[in-house]
Amino acid sequence: MERTIGNLGHEICSHSQPCANLSGHGVRRCQVNALKVMIPTLNPPTDTLPHCSSDLGHGYVLLNKR
Repeated sequence: MERTIGNLGHEICSHSQPCANLSGHGVRRCQVNALKVMIPTLNPPTDTLPHCSSDLGHGYVLLNKR
């Protein structure tokens, strides 16, 4: 909860109306989270492999040289 409040605090751009701006960001974040729960395919995959790598299976990945 504290992390979310801190993240929202960093997103405030308007110094003249910080409460309205913070409220808008909070509502938008809630809407996005609700959509991600209702439609799971909207959430991007978190286990993407690096570019030009090959999955060898069993938790191993073949990486290209740098």
